[in-house]
Amino acid sequence: MTLHSLLKEIGIECDFPDCEVASVTDRIENVRSGSVFVCIHGRNYDGHLFGEEALQKGASAIICERPVTEEKCVVLRNTRVAYSFLCSAFFEHPGDKLKIIGITGTNGKTTTAYYLRHFLESAGYKCAVLGTLGCDNNENIVTTGYTTPSCDILFESLYGMVKDKCEYCIMEVSSQALAQNRVDALSFELGIVTNIGSEHLDYHGSIERYVRDKCRLVTLSKKMLLNNDDAYIDSFLSVCSSKKCLMYSAKANFSDFMAKNIRVSSSGISYILLTQKGIANISCAALGEFSVYNTLAAAAAAYVCGVELADIEKNSPSLPAIKGRFQIIKNERCNVCIDFAHTPQALMNVLQTLRKIFTGKIITVFGCGGNRDKSKRPEMGAAAALLSDCVIITSDNPRNEDEQDIIDDILSGIKKRASNVFCEKNREKAIELAVNKAKAEDVILIAGKGHEEYQIKGNEQIFFSDEKCVRNMLN
Repeated sequence: MTLHSLLKEIGIECDFPDCEVASVTDRIENVRSGSVFVCIHGRNYDGHLFGEEALQKGASAIICERPVTEEKCVVLRNTRVAYSFLCSAFFEHPGDKLKIIGITGTNGKTTTAYYLRHFLESAGYKCAVLGTLGCDNNENIVTTGYTTPSCDILFESLYGMVKDKCEYCIMEVSSQALAQNRVDALSFELGIVTNIGSEHLDYHGSIERYVRDKCRLVTLSKKMLLNNDDAYIDSFLSVCSSKKCLMYSAKANFSDFMAKNIRVSSSGISYILLTQKGIANISCAALGEFSVYNTLAAAAAAYVCGVELADIEKNSPSLPAIKGRFQIIKNERCNVCIDFAHTPQALMNVLQTLRKIFTGKIITVFGCGGNRDKSKRPEMGAAAALLSDCVIITSDNPRNEDEQDIIDDILSGIKKRASNVFCEKNREKAIELAVNKAKAEDVILIAGKGHEEYQIKGNEQIFFSDEKCVRNMLN
């Protein structure tokens, strides 16, 4: 694509020398000859400071919100919005060639996405998932860095899905991505809201702003599927017309999709999916009440996409286990649950479910990420202390914060420091301590990192896998 044709996509006519565009990027280190450099002013990085350097590296145009060079400079009101549309155009508008389903919410996005893919693929559709685990086209998973990646990676990923002849892309849409206009150039066939809890308040500033940013998915979606049992549903309903809004529920009546006769046991869950046009018997090996909501959202979304209720019922028993999501490891020494739970509500959900499944003690190993929402740390400490028999507080991606400061924040939520609360900064040693304390009937919950295979300390990413670590200890 040439520069002039690309800029026309965002309504810009220019007299810059025309050339083939090599890339569209917002990172100075990725600029090369022919690149379009988009200057974005973020919290820790301002692309406007690198305009001259971009020209020296051969940029064909600089997109900015204030003049940064004397030539090849296009000044716009909002470069974040422009970046989304420029990347979409550069990769030949891949979103127009896919049916994209966007899933937002505090917890359950990844699991719901993979459950939905299972239902769609069982019905014959080829699907890819883009989210926390990376870009997954069923043949391989490419790490993308964020739940919803930056615009260049996002649209390149979608372009690859088109080349792979995918019909659907199921995308996890983070609140930051919505706030930062990363998905503005997309039209979602269906938007799904799982639930709303306290998360990323360091970025959004308040729960009200967090919800408001989540609500942006409504304006980008043809239809919405909302959790009628969530405390913040009214916020979404206020911006969602009745014609495009559908609701699912495990508690409320008068929802479009309802789970009735729910049974939760140590072997799985089952319920009747009730719709206005029929029912389906849902059963699977997933555990916990939260799994009812994940499967219900996925089944309802599949039905909206045209999958027959009979096919949903037939394929529910084979729903896949998701790496790092309530992943149970059974061993003669003890039981282990590895889960991504990194919010107070998610941690409570997992612990309550473990209490129903296992007869022994619960030993919880967890920490909180550095340079992230501090307000949830004492809440997670309180939840762990209340619902565990033993708590071991440790490190979890401390980044540029002091590990002891993070641990102290967590401890502040534990009103009475008991003898069953331990602190061990070294995550491997914390897991070893848990294994040494556990008996055969006990369960160790290792929470917060799930599928991740790294620890971020300072600016360094070090290999570390909860699963591999604990398996080595148990063998």
